[in-house]
Amino acid sequence: MPISLPQSYDNLLKLNVKGNPLGYDVVCCLCGEAKSLFFTGRAVERGSVWLDENSQAVSITIHVPIAKCLACGGHSRVLSYEIFPYKAYTLAVIERCIDIYTAANSELGLRKTAEKIGGKAQPDHSTIWHWLCGMGERLYDRAGNSVMRKPPPATSLLIEESARKISSAIRQLWLNNPEIPSWKYKSISRKEQLSACAKLLNTAKLLFSEASYPLLKWQQSLTSLFYVTQWSFFTQKKFMSIQHFNNSQVTAISFQAPEEEMVNINLEMGGQNSARSPPNSNVEV
Repeated sequence: MPISLPQSYDNLLKLNVKGNPLGYDVVCCLCGEAKSLFFTGRAVERGSVWLDENSQAVSITIHVPIAKCLACGGHSRVLSYEIFPYKAYTLAVIERCIDIYTAANSELGLRKTAEKIGGKAQPDHSTIWHWLCGMGERLYDRAGNSVMRKPPPATSLLIEESARKISSAIRQLWLNNPEIPSWKYKSISRKEQLSACAKLLNTAKLLFSEASYPLLKWQQSLTSLFYVTQWSFFTQKKFMSIQHFNNSQVTAISFQAPEEEMVNINLEMGGQNSARSPPNSNVEV
């Protein structure tokens, strides 16, 4: 699990000097030792999708600093608070998609949400679907934590810490589940996921009403306490299908001709019942 710092990406690159400590309260995710993590001055490249000045998705190559633990000798990647581990898209892109889709009285579906983001690297509608699934399950603390070496803190802990240090008003707000239009879900599980995502964005807007991306600002605040990406989530879990059909209303229609008509067709074709060309034959163009 990478280590996250409450620094922007630009500031993180400036800190990546060999021998520079990450912070004496940052714990190694490999051995659990504190005061032992130092920048190596090295970095690895990876692709990442950000929002440009027009709030459209663009793909760029970033450099992720490497830190070394002097206690165990292990190496860990260091991320800024804008970047989710194991995600190509940054939190700002994910937040904007979730906000557009789950906003009160929103009439946009998944495809229209993706089109509203725009840009050469706009996410596919199925990607947004899995973000909503993953984030919704993460907020219930029931998705994918077992596969992470260092799972993010429980949602209840993050809410309580935010209530103590930022605003106590979020305790009551977190108890309210926003309504979701019925056409956006076909199961209780999906409704819970969407409602949890909407509640997260509403709470972030209450805490940081002046921020362009309130959830991103909240992430920065919490990262200074736990040094992991607080709202990271796992999307490799097999979630429900993206489409829900009512099988009782689906009628299968066969267009095959009756048997006697097929006999007449074969006679007209010279009685040929085999394929027009052998399976392994070459086709000349």
